[in-house]
Amino acid sequence: MDTLKIRDAKDVEQAVRAAIASEQPMEIIGHGSKRLIGQPMATNALLDLSALNGVTSYEPTELIITVQAGAPLADVKSLIDSKNQQFAFEPIDTSPLLGTPNLGTGRSPPHQGWRRARPPAGRAGGVRLRRQL
Repeated sequence: MDTLKIRDAKDVEQAVRAAIASEQPMEIIGHGSKRLIGQPMATNALLDLSALNGVTSYEPTELIITVQAGAPLADVKSLIDSKNQQFAFEPIDTSPLLGTPNLGTGRSPPHQGWRRARPPAGRAGGVRLRRQL
């Protein structure tokens, strides 16, 4: 399997465009913490987003945080905890079983945790994803 290590959003765009042009499936991972769940993907290419692991901006007074795709969940939670803030949803922490989760873990509707009954889910509570294509 070819592992495509990327440095920035432009690399992601180029890799995805190449996969689309060649009509080849591609597995996309952050830190791979959920690769053991479900069936393995039938693909020859793996797009590794773990290098995109930073917080690009944080505005605590506006309750806005922008993180890259591979940002470890523990780092993001630590940052917002330092300002006595919390997510409006409860991202699942798979680290004891599966390794380092990223914020993408909390975006999956079945994994929104116990706070889901009170405030909006991540998809309705202001979490936004930016697509490059």
